[in-house]
Amino acid sequence: MIDGNIADRIANAAVPEGACAVEIGPGFGALTGRLLSRADMVAAYEIDAGLFAALQEMYDDNIRLQLFHRD
Repeated sequence: MIDGNIADRIANAAVPEGACAVEIGPGFGALTGRLLSRADMVAAYEIDAGLFAALQEMYDDNIRLQLFHRD
């Protein structure tokens, strides 16, 4: 996802303020940060080991993100 405006619109439409969200295939995390800005908790499932490691490093200090390396 390249256009940040579209990512914002998706996050705003998908997650009411304070809700919990599940993200399937967060990839490089283009939507993940926007979901975290709206949701109380985000569970993200990434199958790719390299992307999973990058997301772990990127969001290491965010306790509201539960990242799973699964299909």
